[in-house]
Amino acid sequence: MSRSFERSQRNLPLPTTSNEGFEEGSFLRLNANAQAYDSLRAWHPRAWAGGQSRVFAICGAAKSGKSHLGEIWRSQFDARTITLRFLQQSQDITSLAESFLWLDVAGDYDLTRAGVLGDLFERQLYALYNEITQGANSALLITARLSPASWHITLADLRSRMRAVACSSILDPDDEDSACILEKIFRARQLEVDQRVYPYLLRRIERSFLAHHEIAEQLDSLSLTHKRKITVPFLSQNLRANGLR
Repeated sequence: MSRSFERSQRNLPLPTTSNEGFEEGSFLRLNANAQAYDSLRAWHPRAWAGGQSRVFAICGAAKSGKSHLGEIWRSQFDARTITLRFLQQSQDITSLAESFLWLDVAGDYDLTRAGVLGDLFERQLYALYNEITQGANSALLITARLSPASWHITLADLRSRMRAVACSSILDPDDEDSACILEKIFRARQLEVDQRVYPYLLRRIERSFLAHHEIAEQLDSLSLTHKRKITVPFLSQNLRANGLR
């Protein structure tokens, strides 16, 4: 890494990523995320040498596991995590692109709104994309709620490149997935749950990752308040009384 790059980056806010709970062994492979997981595992130096692009994206709704997949990949290749703000302020894109990078924009912006990215970020991302695709020891993983092809980008050259980025989507969970997700969340929260609760909830909750986390948070709060195990009668009474689902 060049000294000029080190000096230019010294005062920038360094992105941080916690790998707590994000080990590959704790990843819950589901019908909804199997394709994304398998595609990411297959995206590696041998694939790039075979002509596959060095830029790849994972997209999915809130709480769908994008960051978990990103952390698995980051750990595998000792990649650097960067943010929109960090990229906007970087002064040496060439040196930045000499490493493996994970650009996580999942929680930052509504990227379909005009002007959200801004001219500076678009120019920086365009330069980074070109450096990455021409480099010999670099790659760029993007995680976002929406595919880069659907971002509102004003720079025509960048827009065409983002539309060409291979993207694997995490889908909404099906019934089988939902039971697995609930079980994992309850276990992580150390909630004591009667097994009959699962079919009861599955008939009532929305099929989205976020909904599963929200109902778990609600039940956790109720359980602590009433100091009770989560059972169907308990749910029937308290969900209705609290105006929850």
